[in-house]
Amino acid sequence: MTDWAGTGTAAAASSTNQLTFGDLIERVGLRLKGSTAPTGDDLAEVKDIINDGYLMFLSESDWTFLSPDASLVLFQSVDTDSGITVTCVGTTCTASAAVFYPAMVGRSIVITDTGTYTISAYTSTTVVTLASAATCTTKTFSITADGFNALPTDFGELISPPTHAPDEVVRTMQDRPYEWIRHAKAETSDTTGIPTSYVVVPRVYSASLGDRWDLFVDPTPDDDYTVYYRYRRHPALLVATSDIPLGNPGDGLAILHAAFKIAEERRGDVSGVFHRLYYGDHKIEGYLPISLRRDYARRTRNLGYNSDNETRVVKRNRSVGDLTAT
Repeated sequence: MTDWAGTGTAAAASSTNQLTFGDLIERVGLRLKGSTAPTGDDLAEVKDIINDGYLMFLSESDWTFLSPDASLVLFQSVDTDSGITVTCVGTTCTASAAVFYPAMVGRSIVITDTGTYTISAYTSTTVVTLASAATCTTKTFSITADGFNALPTDFGELISPPTHAPDEVVRTMQDRPYEWIRHAKAETSDTTGIPTSYVVVPRVYSASLGDRWDLFVDPTPDDDYTVYYRYRRHPALLVATSDIPLGNPGDGLAILHAAFKIAEERRGDVSGVFHRLYYGDHKIEGYLPISLRRDYARRTRNLGYNSDNETRVVKRNRSVGDLTAT
């Protein structure tokens, strides 16, 4: 799974030759502030310039790394008679067996003799974070599936529809209007099964979290079903010095020079040396064109002939004799 709901990761693990946020701070800080370890307002300015350059770089192309393959477990209800218990200390809740999924973020967990809480983050199949503190030891619990499944924190939009595993009776799910699925659930509120329909719906907006999205499915799952899909990322800003920017190996230099270009523009020199180093000109190939060329090299070359994925040219036009109109 990639950057799942509740993980809070700013970027997926990347090649060790990629510059971290800390590396970028050192380089930009030295150039702009004369220090590899700026502090206070200088540090805040350097971080803003780097993130602005990072966002500019990401907007330059439909990069391959912004469209990952992913999977999501559409979860069934967990009942109090499942035999699984939870122990909660503060906002950390630990289950006695694997039961949690990233798609459960935002759903309610009802803990026996304790209360009802909202799952705010996913850590592992046995550990989740609650939105408010709870204290309990080996208590049974329930999580009611209602068809809403949390999508990754960096989800922007679907590129391909969710597809079930090959051994399922249903393969590709059908997209439906939200009202259609709501009506279907109202008509058959107690019906569960393998999900066949879906719609992507936004959650209530939170200024602290930004836009978050759910995959709303019908019927409500009667089992835990894994579906596969591709989506377009909306990456988070870099925060921790260990954060690695999204990108192909070597793109760190392009992001660095994007930051230098931003700083250059803020000082009024719109077409300065870093503008040239970033975009290039008739004399030099800039860092951005180099990254674009490398990213293009990773794209699929053979799309097939006649839309059939055939790897050789096949002559399709054959004579069928004379045709007579009647």
